[in-house]
Amino acid sequence: MATKTEKKLSEYVIQWKGILVVQRAVKKFAEEFDSDRDACQVPIRLNSLDRIYKELLEVQGPIELYDKSEMLDTHLEERVDLETRYCRAKGFLLSNRTADLNQTTLNNTMVTSAHVSSSFHLRLPKIDLPKFNGDFSRWLAFRDTYMSMIHSNTDILTVAKLQYLLQSLEAEARKPFESVDVEADNYVSTWEALLKRYDNKRFLKRQLFRALYDLPPVN
Repeated sequence: MATKTEKKLSEYVIQWKGILVVQRAVKKFAEEFDSDRDACQVPIRLNSLDRIYKELLEVQGPIELYDKSEMLDTHLEERVDLETRYCRAKGFLLSNRTADLNQTTLNNTMVTSAHVSSSFHLRLPKIDLPKFNGDFSRWLAFRDTYMSMIHSNTDILTVAKLQYLLQSLEAEARKPFESVDVEADNYVSTWEALLKRYDNKRFLKRQLFRALYDLPPVN
């Protein structure tokens, strides 16, 4: 009849074998890896590998404790072997996760440049944007600064330009564009509407002369 210790050892060995089957599945995944077919599974496999390794170590300790003392060296060799396989598998998955993330970023960029819904916003790089609140006396400075920083920059996606433009507008200048959907197709029409509203040379000249006449007299 099996003793209490032997029963515990048997239970831990069964657990160990069950967990080892899952680890072998991850190893097989790495050996048969196809980047086009399997890249999307890499983050999931990484989480699975970490969980499995943790569970194996939790079971390995009691097995070493309850098993016969002459088996200790064998169990220690198994522990080293488990760690070696874990490190190899994780290194492989991490190296392929980088490629997967690069591809995902590229795909997202391509999709975003074509269409971005109004409920989604790009995480834009931090730029100290010029601000415009509808004050005509500040329009020319804003227009020239914005055009040099954003509008004429060919490295910025069109949909990102629209986000930057909307973030630059404040108060009265912002109101007509509050309902604009953040889509690449809306950038040109939004920018042209802003130009039509504020880039009126005749009105700007009149505002400039008015500002000059309003200057206090010089002694």
